[in-house]
Amino acid sequence: MISLFILALIAAGVGWHVTRLVSHHRFQSEAADICLALQEAQFISVIHQTECELLIYSVKGELNYQLKTDEPVAVIDQDPKPLKESRFLTLNNAKSPHVSLKILSSGRIEPTLVLGLHQKDPAAFQQQGIWLDLQTPVQVKLMHEPPKKRVLPIPKQPVLS
Repeated sequence: MISLFILALIAAGVGWHVTRLVSHHRFQSEAADICLALQEAQFISVIHQTECELLIYSVKGELNYQLKTDEPVAVIDQDPKPLKESRFLTLNNAKSPHVSLKILSSGRIEPTLVLGLHQKDPAAFQQQGIWLDLQTPVQVKLMHEPPKKRVLPIPKQPVLS
């Protein structure tokens, strides 16, 4: 009887840890999907010389993302996709209900910012989440720690001779 109780206790503990592990894996997969959607939009924008937009917004407490363009490009899936494990969105470490990222025909992403996805409230759990570093206008970086704020140097005036 005692051995059955111990076995049930171990099974419950393992099940709980596996559930958390699967949830965290899905969360990381969602962040990677957004990163890939941004890179796909960059390629399509450059190749077709069009502008794309990536929207992340909340509907009934659930985040969704959608890649949109005005051009009839068949390779873009413009349907909204749910982010089931991501609960909160931050822009430059401030909570936000939505974000709109424009991908210009040069591949440049505007505005330049740090986009954070969080499973838990970022006010209480500052260091838990996944960040997309969009501070350089063309490069997209997926990070597990908040990136440092980049300060771009002001270019010096060229010396005219």
